[in-house]
Amino acid sequence: MIILTTFEKALLSLEKALEQPKNEFIRDSVIQRFEYTYELAWKMLRRFLVADVGSEALAPLTRKNDQRGQSNLVYSSITTSQIFS
Repeated sequence: MIILTTFEKALLSLEKALEQPKNEFIRDSVIQRFEYTYELAWKMLRRFLVADVGSEALAPLTRKNDQRGQSNLVYSSITTSQIFS
């Protein structure tokens, strides 16, 4: 069973920041909260998939930076049907 409490709290925190009047400091706060929430979402999704299909099936699934420094998902031999079947 995957516990979502930390992710749910991060998502609520992001939503609260988005409801605030817009200014430079709120913008910075929203960016930081988004980054934190995104990282938690990635980790929770990975944990869920490992629990569902096993770590062997997810071994080829990684995040790595491309030449421009942007984060990409890299799929080598894993297929969508393996994950969602």
